[in-house]
Amino acid sequence: IKGKYTTNCVNEYELEQTGANLANILEIGDILLLVGDLGAGKTTLTRGIIRKIFNQSNLIVSSPTYLLDNKYNINELYSIHHIDLYRLPNNCDLSVLDIPNIYNNSVCLIE
Repeated sequence: IKGKYTTNCVNEYELEQTGANLANILEIGDILLLVGDLGAGKTTLTRGIIRKIFNQSNLIVSSPTYLLDNKYNINELYSIHHIDLYRLPNNCDLSVLDIPNIYNNSVCLIE
């Protein structure tokens, strides 16, 4: 995916469905930068993406606020990283999250 995608959803269900629609076009190596205020629905959008990719409508997808990186393994080679960089200080060493190496074999959803 290249470019900027903006959407307006009126409820949580629509936002999760938008995520499911995005899941259909994501490829390994894609990076989505999720921008919005706290509580805007970034994790809800991510939940839609991850549940669609794993085909599990009840899969628990939580915010990476405290762990910084919630990793979901697709298989032995590929994964989805849901990363929260919001609370990290400027000039923080991102190597602890293995950035940028994870981009090669993952879909990255970064808040």
